[in-house]
Amino acid sequence: MANGSFQIPPGFALTTLSGLIRAEVVDVNGNPPGNVIKADQDFAIKYEWELSGTAVPMICGKWLLRVLHDEVGGPGDGYLPNPPREVALTPGNGVYTETINVPGGLPASPGGSTYQIIASISYLNGVGSPGGMGGNVDCGLINIVP
Repeated sequence: MANGSFQIPPGFALTTLSGLIRAEVVDVNGNPPGNVIKADQDFAIKYEWELSGTAVPMICGKWLLRVLHDEVGGPGDGYLPNPPREVALTPGNGVYTETINVPGGLPASPGGSTYQIIASISYLNGVGSPGGMGGNVDCGLINIVP
């Protein structure tokens, strides 16, 4: 599982609020699928993230999760799901796991296409405004073959 970067709003000491995020590409059974995936094969991105610090019980709102896919040198860029997956914030328990399924169908050129996969997370506060927290994980490159 790859570690990513996680941002908290400015002005918080790390003992008051901090976060971390990890993610990885997995097959539909939760196992690493390798770097070559058939175009019609489903796969998933497994997220793990955590908030810690004394401010965690006071934070409310929701998380938005997206899987960004960028075809290297090609037009197959975008994100899934659309709209982003919403995960309710659980004050008092800052530990989260979620899996986003990516259905088969990413375009592949005849020789295969390389995609960079990014697990992205952002935060909306209790009134639905962006809250200055979030992060991303570069899950690496995968090859999609016909």
